Amino acid sequence: MPYAATQRQSPSLVTSLWTKFSVALAFSLLICTSVRCTHASEKKVRIVERPQSVNALPSPSNSESWRRALRRVHFEHDVSSDFQQTPSDATQRKTKRAQYKQAPPGSPGHIFWVVPAYKVEYGENFKPLTPKEKFQEWAQAEYDPLGLGVGVFEAATIEHSSTDGFCGYGHGWGPFGECFGSLELDSTDSSFIGDFLLPVWWHQDPRYFRLGQHSFGERLWYAISRVFVTYNDSGHTVFDSSALTGTAIAAGLSNFYYPPQDVGVSHTMTRIAIDLGNTALYNFAAEFWPDIHTGVDNVAHKIAHAF
Repeated sequence: MPYAATQRQSPSLVTSLWTKFSVALAFSLLICTSVRCTHASEKKVRIVERPQSVNALPSPSNSESWRRALRRVHFEHDVSSDFQQTPSDATQRKTKRAQYKQAPPGSPGHIFWVVPAYKVEYGENFKPLTPKEKFQEWAQAEYDPLGLGVGVFEAATIEHSSTDGFCGYGHGWGPFGECFGSLELDSTDSSFIGDFLLPVWWHQDPRYFRLGQHSFGERLWYAISRVFVTYNDSGHTVFDSSALTGTAIAAGLSNFYYPPQDVGVSHTMTRIAIDLGNTALYNFAAEFWPDIHTGVDNVAHKIAHAF
């Protein structure tokens, strides 16, 4: 469950999913092009500077100048030696925190550069996750800064309507905050139950394992099927009861904080359907992200070298 769906009195399911995919693709093209062009310009203007200490060496005729130069060289050597000492405890703690924030081995970290993909596995060998690793994977994806930014963008654009405002709460900053809060609460409920709590209890794996190296049709069908099936901790294919139960529970809980016009059985079933569609789209993006990334990277590389 990458994102819980909260479309309220909005376009159809297909329109909603296609809008999200188009926005993500356009945004990724813009980011990749700008980064590539920046790197290319930096390479063109790179200047190699000679060390000032070499140019500033005095002539041998002045012995006092030579002594001062030698003292300066010894001083610089001592300072450089100090910087090569063992890192302090604070540095080691910062390194550990940075390693914790990194994507797990085999995970791309993000797809389209902004969407968290810590539950995506590109490795070829299956290795079950411990309960601690399942929790860390859930926490990294749920509270990823870029992922939160995507939620803000979604609340401000896709979930906004000129008639009933943000997510049906109305217009203004207050309703916008309620809309963003409901989006995050949907996502947290669905992912915590379906990607951590139940997978630990029922010994199922919440990750999406990329197929790759097959035809487009096979990979597309595989991505869709992973909405309903997954692996257990023993590596066997099983019905993904954890994720589906989490989706259903989250959709039911949303009736406690949604606007009155969006509460009821029909709205709950619609939210379940949209969440499953979002999961299928997420799997599709995760499956083909290396192919998309390579294509966009090649186009950006050609654009950068055209100027």
